[in-house]
Amino acid sequence: MAALASAGAAETLYLTASKLLNASVACPTSGCDAVLSSPYAQLFGVPLPLLGAATYTAVALAAGSAASAARSGHAVPGWLSSGLAAGVAGLAATSGYLMYILQSQLGGAPCVWCWASAGISGALLSCLVAGMDRRQMTDAAGPGLGATAAALAVLYAGFGPLGGASSAAELELPYVSPQVTTESSQETLALARRLREAGAVMYGAFWCSHCYDQKQEFGAAAMAEFPYVECFPQGWKKGVKIADACEAAGVKAFPTWVINGTTTEGQLELPALQAALDAAQGAGAAGQEAASVAAAAAGQ
Repeated sequence: MAALASAGAAETLYLTASKLLNASVACPTSGCDAVLSSPYAQLFGVPLPLLGAATYTAVALAAGSAASAARSGHAVPGWLSSGLAAGVAGLAATSGYLMYILQSQLGGAPCVWCWASAGISGALLSCLVAGMDRRQMTDAAGPGLGATAAALAVLYAGFGPLGGASSAAELELPYVSPQVTTESSQETLALARRLREAGAVMYGAFWCSHCYDQKQEFGAAAMAEFPYVECFPQGWKKGVKIADACEAAGVKAFPTWVINGTTTEGQLELPALQAALDAAQGAGAAGQEAASVAAAAAGQ
């Protein structure tokens, strides 16, 4: 349990740092960015991952202390067992509530970090229950139920009543064009020009932090020649269809690069983009040479 809670603390601390620093979150889907930028990412003005990190840390310390007492042959204090039961129950109740919000209010956005946290809290609850005998279960029932009720009450007070699946349509992100604030270098200006001339395209969404970071890497001046396609130019809400160009390209994650017919998902470093362009130009030159040889042979 100490190891599981430590993993939960590490995960939520990473998400807290990313949110406070407005940094990119490593995620194979676009759902993580959507959830972290939603109104449900903070409670009473405090980042929700920070509250999770504090609770996971407390549970890890309590579980470690209980394990240390057991190994030394001492009885685990009742207050420690009660605190551990309360912390785990609070985490499980919170995860259940947040997973309901994810499905009913956020349209089931594919958030890998959300699922991971729910999995950790569920595993903690399973370990707690499996490791208790009947007497310990009875002693832990009061603190556990109390923590569950308190967690749900705080969440209800912070988020208000949830209207069910139909209210997911009420969540809307109006389109706002992110302002690129960095200066372009000669390298990024030349690379943006090469990308456009090669017919490369980067598909993205205005709320995607990885897309914004990619633009920041190129700079404001280079963006004038940057081959970018916005997939949600009218904003986002449940039921809004992705732009036709993005649908035709089969875009499933943001950003998505298409260079010489090759699709790559995720933010790319400048050397990787240059290498992709070089490979595309090499393939094009080889194709032209093959076509010339074939034409000459046909003429003979």
